[in-house]
Amino acid sequence: PDERGPDLIGFDLDMNAGELILHFDENVDISTLNTTEIILRNSPSDASHVEYVFITSTTYRLENYSDIVIDISGNDLNELNSMAFLATNENNTYLTYSGFTVADLIGNR
Repeated sequence: PDERGPDLIGFDLDMNAGELILHFDENVDISTLNTTEIILRNSPSDASHVEYVFITSTTYRLENYSDIVIDISGNDLNELNSMAFLATNENNTYLTYSGFTVADLIGNR
């Protein structure tokens, strides 16, 4: 039986469209999504990194059963745009998430 939760296999951030798309390795239950568990960072591991936790991004939709499209709120987008060293290009855009971000269709996290 499946006993593991979905793994994030990639993401796309489009600051112009105000969208963050999360790509998971299996179908997910969108009703379990917790956007406050998603963190954008400017470095994968540097202790002096800059990071942003999504606070008001509450609009999202499921595409292809395993991709979640998050519509970034105006407040979050303004905050991100004000951070000079975060999410300006692929070299300073990394994403971390916890096991509590989303569950699969049978509840595994």
